[in-house]
Amino acid sequence: MENAVTALSTTVNANSLWGVFADAIPFISVVVLVAFGFYLVRRMIKGLSKGKAKI
Repeated sequence: MENAVTALSTTVNANSLWGVFADAIPFISVVVLVAFGFYLVRRMIKGLSKGKAKI
């Protein structure tokens, strides 16, 4: 067990975590933009059924 803890503490550091986060930023930004687009489209469709197209 001590070997596992030692291995994790030496391999996981701030630089490796930021590296993973930096690689994920483009994916996260695309997901957020697509979700916002779906939100706006749903609001417009909901408003059209009532005769009110609001954004």
